[in-house]
Amino acid sequence: KRFILTIKVIKALKAIKNARIGQVGDLANGFENMYIDERDLENKFGTYIQTRHTVEDIVRRAESYEESEVEKVLKTILEEGRWNQQHVSSEAMNKMARLDMALIDFAKENNYHALAISCWTKFQEVYDLAVCGAMSRLNQYGIVSPCEADIPSTVMMIILKALSGKIPTINDMVSLDPEDNSINLWHCGVAAKDWANSNGITWDQHFNIGQREGGVWHGKGVVADMDFKEGDITIATLHNDFNHLFIMTGSIMKNKKPYYGSSGWVNNLKIAGQKTTIPELINTIMVNGVNHHYPTSYDDLYEELSEFAFWKDIEIFQPIPYQNFMQRLPLK
Repeated sequence: KRFILTIKVIKALKAIKNARIGQVGDLANGFENMYIDERDLENKFGTYIQTRHTVEDIVRRAESYEESEVEKVLKTILEEGRWNQQHVSSEAMNKMARLDMALIDFAKENNYHALAISCWTKFQEVYDLAVCGAMSRLNQYGIVSPCEADIPSTVMMIILKALSGKIPTINDMVSLDPEDNSINLWHCGVAAKDWANSNGITWDQHFNIGQREGGVWHGKGVVADMDFKEGDITIATLHNDFNHLFIMTGSIMKNKKPYYGSSGWVNNLKIAGQKTTIPELINTIMVNGVNHHYPTSYDDLYEELSEFAFWKDIEIFQPIPYQNFMQRLPLK
């Protein structure tokens, strides 16, 4: 078993070393805590990254397609999920299909394994659209696509994909339930179709990008609204220096209703292989300054990530018991 584990990790090491990442647009406004030095990424993993692509480049490409081509892609999109016509216009679905085509063609043309996309606010300014649905399809296609041009999460999702052989996604931790010691993982609607339970995907409006008129919410663009299917998962977050790693495992709950967007409740929580409580979890995150994005994959990958960390000399954050007073632990 140890030999098999090592082989899996070596495959992941090769995957991240050979990976090519394209960043589309700047780091989202207000996300400066996720800024990286590209030299740190190069020195740690040898990963290629190009950060000079613009949202305008993608939109020009999206607008260049013939309508007949777009209709073919749109037909496939509608076969993959239900279209909430009450919330999402034909124009928005057409734009989603165009962006889907543009992003996939762009990634192929540049031989990118991942696109870190500045999904807001630039896309809304340039194309009047939330791009979550197109990013969901990009992830399903096999091109890793996290939100807000987050490079550490991009790197982590490539690693998770190589270790599990499954499609990863990115989440925020948006709610806590001390009653059953569970957390809610959520994002606007970028998870791939593989994450959906038997209810599948609904192509719907964005919960936050849009405007309220006459007391009625009108969301921009298209999101992949879904409830996550049950199963064991791993959440792993790299620090911006790529030398520190937060690992948490758990299980997606079946009968606990999540939030609108792509979402699921998680219990059986462990930090670095050790059972944890909600207070200890939050304390560990706060004291260590763990980034707020949580790349996630199905399967328990704690052992694989632990060996990966050994090979690349990465420190794994350990659980820090809750105290009533503020704590500070210096990074090594």
